[in-house]
Amino acid sequence: MLIVALAALDDITDGYFVYDFIDHFINGKSLEQWEVTLHHIACIAIFWHNWHTRTFIGYSCIALLTEGNSFFLHSRKLLRICKIGYESILYRVCVVLNFVTFILFRVLPIMIVFHGCYVTYYRHPNLFVVSMTTLCTVIVAVVNSVLLWRLCKTDIIIPYYRRVKTRDIKQQLENNNSKKID
Repeated sequence: MLIVALAALDDITDGYFVYDFIDHFINGKSLEQWEVTLHHIACIAIFWHNWHTRTFIGYSCIALLTEGNSFFLHSRKLLRICKIGYESILYRVCVVLNFVTFILFRVLPIMIVFHGCYVTYYRHPNLFVVSMTTLCTVIVAVVNSVLLWRLCKTDIIIPYYRRVKTRDIKQQLENNNSKKID
């Protein structure tokens, strides 16, 4: 019964990835957001295969944990659309939760799947299937690395340099004002 429920979850997820892939294609975002397109292609291929062969369902479910981080990615995007400032407590809490869930729900599950593919490859007679699973896992890991870099850049590096630049400008203004007074 559990395997049927998990396979159904795999079906729903595959449908989501197909829908989102088509949506990106129709709206002309396929090349602009190449990492999302590549992620969708890899996920569609592996989830479709796992559903049809009823293999690696456990790996599919572990890989689905990555979508738990999507809530905070989308929340962050909505906060930016609503023009909530980078300095607001709400945005900062969202950023912290985003990074924590990124590690717990994206990095860790992909490492588990990759490790599982490496350790149990001998139990699966079809080398193509193991190779495809490993390749898709590597693709998702690369895409996650790109995503993590973008998050670090927009939520840590750029705000840090803004604060430093603002502080430097304030110091220059204070120095200029004190020189005028003297």
